[in-house]
Amino acid sequence: MAVVHRSAIAEDRLNKEFKRITEYKGKIKELYNLNGPNNFNEVNFDDFILFSRVIKKIAHSLCELGKPSTELIAEAIDYKKFKKIY
Repeated sequence: MAVVHRSAIAEDRLNKEFKRITEYKGKIKELYNLNGPNNFNEVNFDDFILFSRVIKKIAHSLCELGKPSTELIAEAIDYKKFKKIY
């Protein structure tokens, strides 16, 4: 959602979701040693670090899900292009 085009409905939804996620502040503090997430008007550097770490974790999980097997990698290699160097 663009900040410039806020609507009352979208803002209410964001407030509801923020309230829901703040229930996990203790777990977030335990896992990441950060004070966040904070309200939109109180965003600070801890929020930046928190969201960066979360995105990194999501990206890593997606990479693990899409990781090809050794067999698929072996099938993709064209062995004829490789020469023995001995």
